[in-house]
Amino acid sequence: MAYCGMTTDLRRNSGLQDLKPLNIVLLEPDTNNLISILDQDKYTCYQDSLEDENYVPGIEEIALILSTKALDMSSKNGSKLLLYFKNGGNVLCPVKNSSNFSAVRGICCQKFPDYQKFWIKQSSQWISPNVGTEITKEFIKSHFSTFCHDNPDETQVTVTCGYLYTGDNFKKFGNEKSIQQSKILLDFNPPSENEVVTEKYLPIYPYSDKIKPEFDWEKYQSQLSTKSLGQIVIYAKVVNSTFDPLEGPKPLKHGLAVIANRQIKGRGRGQNSWLSPEGCAMTSFQLQYSPSSKQGQNSSLLQHLVSLAVVHSLKDLLELNLKWPNDIYYGPNIKMGGVVVLSSVLRDEMTFNIGIGFNLANSEPTLSFNDLLKKQGLSPIDKETYFAKFFNCLEKFLDMLETDDGKNNILQLYHQYWLHQDQKVSVISENNEKTSGTVKCIDEFGYIMVELPNGEMVSLQPGNNSFDMMQGLIMPKKAK
Repeated sequence: MAYCGMTTDLRRNSGLQDLKPLNIVLLEPDTNNLISILDQDKYTCYQDSLEDENYVPGIEEIALILSTKALDMSSKNGSKLLLYFKNGGNVLCPVKNSSNFSAVRGICCQKFPDYQKFWIKQSSQWISPNVGTEITKEFIKSHFSTFCHDNPDETQVTVTCGYLYTGDNFKKFGNEKSIQQSKILLDFNPPSENEVVTEKYLPIYPYSDKIKPEFDWEKYQSQLSTKSLGQIVIYAKVVNSTFDPLEGPKPLKHGLAVIANRQIKGRGRGQNSWLSPEGCAMTSFQLQYSPSSKQGQNSSLLQHLVSLAVVHSLKDLLELNLKWPNDIYYGPNIKMGGVVVLSSVLRDEMTFNIGIGFNLANSEPTLSFNDLLKKQGLSPIDKETYFAKFFNCLEKFLDMLETDDGKNNILQLYHQYWLHQDQKVSVISENNEKTSGTVKCIDEFGYIMVELPNGEMVSLQPGNNSFDMMQGLIMPKKAK
């Protein structure tokens, strides 16, 4: 049964909507490793992500669409590209003179008289008579340096060792001193203090005061009030992905969190990258429940609970909003963070590895939470305070799932923060039939409820549909 609670009026933030977009979309697999030349501290790169089955950022969040092949405006992505162009989007791609792109070029040139500032390339003469149309790393660096590292070789970031923070003994993980995970070996008893860290080997040392400036365990613990969530932390300054230490043939520990200052091969939804600069608050943590537990039975709500916990835990400092199903926003246009949930079932236990990134203190690629606090004349918060607030709130929400009243209170709270109450949307069927509808609420499973003109209520879930909610589009995913 759907919970269609009323929302409170949300403050619409003015003066901050002219922020630069923060995403670069590559329209095909990056076989030439073009991502390596792009400045991943300023931009998040998505590959092949205009396809319906993959998540794609909203067009207002894309700084550049890059294609090494000529674009076909008659393809299923044509309407999305045309909308992007009309809104002043930037595209780098080779274009055939005979293609349908000539009409798009006309639109762009009318809007931008100095067409060299608009990055749609129909021939090499648009850039230089001596440059070919093949898009390479050198080509991008030469002509589009604004998207590139100043000195890529000098900005190469490598993974670092980990540190274990806990008030309990190592027996929390069993008797093993090392654990082989799917992508990495966790070594809790390194043979020396200077072990070489690799993508497949992570030495993890006991907590010591020498790394207190990087992560202040005492400050974090003094504010943490959970029973289990976040009580054991593996911290590393730089990791490939905070998911890697958690994913393996068997679960590690309920409540275990991996926290990093930076990740260089993070994972988002679908096949997307989640590349996070220093200052972004990043964690992945593990939850373990029986399928018969209330939490296990309500597992489809987990991504909603996690994003809600961020927003609600910071409400006394600044009001944030929720973009269904798993994004955190400031107002309707400024994305602040996102959530990814990976799940598995082994015999009678469900394991959820949950990742979340939040723009806490990184001024690039967009405004951070602390930047917004500063604009309000408020003091910034440190990552230890943020993580403690978040884990405290999330564990409380997870406990509330034990009762029907608690669950209803969570759904009511979710609707107070979300951006979609009574939003008009177009629901596109598998037969390409478009029907208008009005977003009313989420149901008890976290699925979105849309009222059609005939009064029928339809339930739409993330697993079967592709959403561009801020543009008012809901469509079925292409069958694989």
